[in-house]
Amino acid sequence: MSESLPASAVRSLKNIVGPEHVLTGDDEREEYAFDAFPPDRVVKALGGEPAGPAAIVRPGSTDEVRALVRLANESGTPIVPFGAGTGVMGAAVPVRGGLVIDLGRMQSVRHLDADGLVVQVEAGIRLKALNDTLRDKGLMLGHDPWSQPIATLGGAISTDGVGYLAARYGSMGEQVLGLEVVLPDGGLIEAKNISLSAGAVPHRLFVGAEGALGIITAAVVRAFPMPETRMLHAIAFESFAKGYAAILAMGRRDVRPSMIDYSEEPLVRGDESVLYLAFEGMEARVAVEQREGLRLCEGHGGRDLGQAEARRFWDERHLSAERWERRNAEGRSLARREAPWTRGLDYLHLALPVDRVLDYRERSLALIEETGLEVREVAIWGRPDLFSLMLADPANGERPTDLLDATSQRLLELAQDMGGSMEYCHGVGLKLQRLMERELGGGMLLLRAVKSALDPGNIMNPGKLGL
Repeated sequence: MSESLPASAVRSLKNIVGPEHVLTGDDEREEYAFDAFPPDRVVKALGGEPAGPAAIVRPGSTDEVRALVRLANESGTPIVPFGAGTGVMGAAVPVRGGLVIDLGRMQSVRHLDADGLVVQVEAGIRLKALNDTLRDKGLMLGHDPWSQPIATLGGAISTDGVGYLAARYGSMGEQVLGLEVVLPDGGLIEAKNISLSAGAVPHRLFVGAEGALGIITAAVVRAFPMPETRMLHAIAFESFAKGYAAILAMGRRDVRPSMIDYSEEPLVRGDESVLYLAFEGMEARVAVEQREGLRLCEGHGGRDLGQAEARRFWDERHLSAERWERRNAEGRSLARREAPWTRGLDYLHLALPVDRVLDYRERSLALIEETGLEVREVAIWGRPDLFSLMLADPANGERPTDLLDATSQRLLELAQDMGGSMEYCHGVGLKLQRLMERELGGGMLLLRAVKSALDPGNIMNPGKLGL
């Protein structure tokens, strides 16, 4: 754990946010030392223990964030923006000490234009709370990840997250119309619904940037009408390839489910794969798309598993987040220790050219079989190019092993070599930053130039994104 701040620095922080919103105790600093990326994996990624925070501050307004950033900039103190600590890649780990700026107090809905289908809201609001607010106006948020009850809007934007409804509404970043961002010198980009024809769009720089270029304090995001109806289906296929062909056929026919969740679990179902679909919107349109979608699935050998199975999947999609929330109430460190992804598993989320997905699947399964590891799940989520793979080391059920990590890296590199990307859902964090040069190539020069121009002192979440 990094050394605590001098008394004079603590007084300056308290003058900005109030004494009750500056945390410097050892227990509090330990609570903010990690996010949901397991501590042993953090240590392995860094080659040693992270410095941990010297203090945690909880601003209540954008003006307070700006004052904190100016203070940090003057002293060269590192800053790590913090939402709810639910990120699974280590993006919120304070690897070089400094201040953790917890935005959890900033939850105001500043403006809701129900007719314009736009809402301006502060970054610390939980996704579920925002969705509940919109529902009161007959609207909904288009971003519905497993973590919806616990994740914040700012965190979702900073990692450009994907949720269950991405097939229809896109990623979180695609729903952003404008951002309010505090820059590393304390300057401000105001949150506006930016015209896409008025030059380059600055807010796009900060989507997926994990707080390394500035602190997102508010966002203008799209809202969507609550669907008149939502129809759910669970359909089994005798092979992964047949179900995948059905997904592609729906795309070619412009049949647009709001949810596409397709997976095979070899240890549970053998060769059988299951496709969970949701169709939503106006009742007449849903009826047409549902009929055509089911016809295409049946034409590729799909077998309807019934409404009970479809409803079970939909109703349980947030259960893991709800369990995390209950554990988190007893302390974030406890929640981390009991997190399911610490137990000898690795979950990869790759983007691939659609015409190479099945080839990648075959090559990746062969690679995994050579190592003696187990394949727990192969999946498509949201779009046919978004491919997920869960693998496990059956010889070690407690924590990831060297073999598991080495195999995961080979799988990520294979995806890159086949024209794909190493992540579509959770961001880069500490887990993937070693592959950023490989991922972006010459794009890293541009990213470093932007970082250098905006943050010459490297105070904004240093040690992330390979910067």
